[in-house]
Amino acid sequence: MRIKKIMCLVLLFVTVFSLSRGGVIFAESSDKSIYTFEQMTDEYMKKILDEYNVAGAVVSVVKDGKVFFEKGYGYSDIDKKTPVDHDATAFQIASVSKLFTATAAMQMVEQGKLSLDEDVNNYLTAFKLKNPFSKPVTLRNLLTHTAGLDDRVPLYLKSTGDIFFDSLQSLEKELEKNMPPVIKEPGTFCQYNVYGMALVGYLVEEVSEKPINEYITDNILKPLGMKNSSYGLNEAILKNMTKPYRYKDGKYSESAYTLISDHPSGSICATASDMAAFMRMHLNNGEYNGVRILNENTAINMHHHQYPNDDRLTGYGLGFYETIRNGRRTIEHGGYLPSFSSKLTILPEENIGMFIAINTDSKGSGKVCNEFVDKFYDFFTTKAENVEAEALLKANVPLDMDVNEINGRYVFDGYGHTDVTKLKSVLVTCNVQCDKAGNLTFTGEGLKCNFKYIGNGFFYSKENGYYCKISEKDGRMAFSFLGSDFEKVSGSDKNLFTAAIACLPFLLLSIILMPISMIRNRKKQDTKSLIFKCILLSLSIFILTYFGLNGFVALKCMAADTLIVLKVIMPLITVVCYLSFGLSAVSAIYVVNSWVENEYLLRTRLYYSILIVAAVINLAFMYVMNGFKI
Repeated sequence: MRIKKIMCLVLLFVTVFSLSRGGVIFAESSDKSIYTFEQMTDEYMKKILDEYNVAGAVVSVVKDGKVFFEKGYGYSDIDKKTPVDHDATAFQIASVSKLFTATAAMQMVEQGKLSLDEDVNNYLTAFKLKNPFSKPVTLRNLLTHTAGLDDRVPLYLKSTGDIFFDSLQSLEKELEKNMPPVIKEPGTFCQYNVYGMALVGYLVEEVSEKPINEYITDNILKPLGMKNSSYGLNEAILKNMTKPYRYKDGKYSESAYTLISDHPSGSICATASDMAAFMRMHLNNGEYNGVRILNENTAINMHHHQYPNDDRLTGYGLGFYETIRNGRRTIEHGGYLPSFSSKLTILPEENIGMFIAINTDSKGSGKVCNEFVDKFYDFFTTKAENVEAEALLKANVPLDMDVNEINGRYVFDGYGHTDVTKLKSVLVTCNVQCDKAGNLTFTGEGLKCNFKYIGNGFFYSKENGYYCKISEKDGRMAFSFLGSDFEKVSGSDKNLFTAAIACLPFLLLSIILMPISMIRNRKKQDTKSLIFKCILLSLSIFILTYFGLNGFVALKCMAADTLIVLKVIMPLITVVCYLSFGLSAVSAIYVVNSWVENEYLLRTRLYYSILIVAAVINLAFMYVMNGFKI
């Protein structure tokens, strides 16, 4: 009898162990394919840990209303050898947080406190959106990133656990001071905009009369049982947080967490298990374990295609964006902050969803989330064919558009039209090339896609299942693809940029030669000549400084460390532009006078004149790039 009891205990232990190997709880699923899925996931995670040098990762999968798979990989603390725990280790999920803000806003819509289609200015009291158009900005516009807002650089603060969410200024003060103006007619152009979602969070604050962090905690996190997650980095969640890492030169180094001033856009810290609850709620159309977070119709509306009008193009639901995976339209959201990448994806028609997060920036880390999402859908779905598009491809529709109007450099409209970051519009561009047979190639941002014309401005890619469209928007050609509108770079802006860059070697040469000339001729040159050379030298230095400062801004923005950018560098760029203008004006007077008075040798006057022309070209470029806007 004793032996039987022991055998029963051993069998029970083996059974439990087999159902929880690798820290995974499988109690909610008896599907044998889970072991195949785990094997596939284990193999891929070994690759990212070993080859992509990611310190730690976590995955949760939900299927048919249940948790299908949850597992942590690697370390949350390398020094202490603390493994990532799917249930206890929290990650900064960055822009995936926008789904929580959107969900909160839709709760307010259900309660009649907000309307999807009413002018948001009707809800704002402390400030109003600057909108020069007769068409109002609505909550629907904000949730689909079609409000027409200009882009702005938010404040990013680094934290090693010494500063927390409550150190940020209030959302009202942040938006009152930094809310960008509306620059395109609402509902006509898609520009992913973090301040737009921050405004959504503020609208929730206004009508609920609660800070957005408290509202989301009380009405979403707690009802879903997300006990190991929080809105914003705070002292309580810190003990559960994975360390953030950077891998460079063959070693890992601990980096910092990131706090953001536009916090409704990216402040949630969450575990994979808690994110599984959020996914289950959305896949169950607003209900989780008998608790209703959203009404069924509201949840369906959030998941439904909202923009653009032609649903052949992937675009946005209310908060979610659409992608094509294995020929099927999925809804998802990705997130990135320094050291943290994440992705949430769901396919309502198959009742499946997946969340993945990693804690490292490395050379290969940028590939991880998208690669694994593709593997996830390859595992759970078969490739769907687009019969309609395939038929149009076979019909070989003749191109009825001017390739010269199509071809050129395009920029995703994520730059400041009204501040000094407009320089990005000529620096970070994508290339679109189309031949007369209707074969179009899009290249940019590490992505290359080939399309074939199928009529009415539409092109289709057989290789990935995406449509794109070429059309005229706001007086310029626009390339609509991946839920975004890419705007064709102005020919005059491009030419002016090319001319300004061509002048830089000459200005750099003058910085080298001018001091040499001043030293060699120090005994025989008069005071007037010395002053003139000092002015020209300073002018050349300031113009080169302008480009150097903009490069610094770009690097800091990529590193999400913008305190010095906003407080010092961007105002300094404007000062440099005005100083360059003043020195150019004085120099031009000197040069004109030298020709009138026949001063200096001819070659010297020509040299000075060319220098002034180079300065004027760069001043014109500074002006077009908003360098003189205060």
